[in-house]
Amino acid sequence: MFGRVWSAQTLWHLGRADDASTRCRESLALAQRFAHPFTTTVTLAYAAVVHQHCADAETAGRLAAAAGAICEEHGFPYYGTWSSIVGGWAATMRGAPSAIGEMEQGIRRIREQGVRRCLPYYHGLLAEALLRHGRREEARRAIRRGRRIARTSGECWWNERLERLAHRLERDGAGDGRAPADGDPSTSRA
Repeated sequence: MFGRVWSAQTLWHLGRADDASTRCRESLALAQRFAHPFTTTVTLAYAAVVHQHCADAETAGRLAAAAGAICEEHGFPYYGTWSSIVGGWAATMRGAPSAIGEMEQGIRRIREQGVRRCLPYYHGLLAEALLRHGRREEARRAIRRGRRIARTSGECWWNERLERLAHRLERDGAGDGRAPADGDPSTSRA
């Protein structure tokens, strides 16, 4: 099942968002049929990320919350923290700036777990949330951290998104810092 839901990200990166969403639905249906908690968690978490890529905050938040609940019940700390970061992003995109603290705490917990994987992505999500709520300087710092980690780790799959966010900060220097509406094609692809 992991390969199936992982391939949804590939489809999204190829510009096939509708196919990616379909693949997520298929993966989730299969995971429900098997009812294996860890497999279901991973499937929900990766499907949440695909929907985040598609700027679908509602679905990303719902999937992240479902993954987080299973993690809480079964003790899966990494995916529980992952879910809190993606879920925090979803909440901020829907107008809840208080979720930024949840995202920052999640990034700290990931680092405390010794995980370095996906940190540029998490910092990009944080920067986007900060921008959405007009916190430009903090967003700039999150982008710098994401770029630095990407350079030292070699993890580059989120670099384009970090660069777009940095460009938007420069371009909209006099603006209010709010991110474009969900689904804006200039910002919805990494």
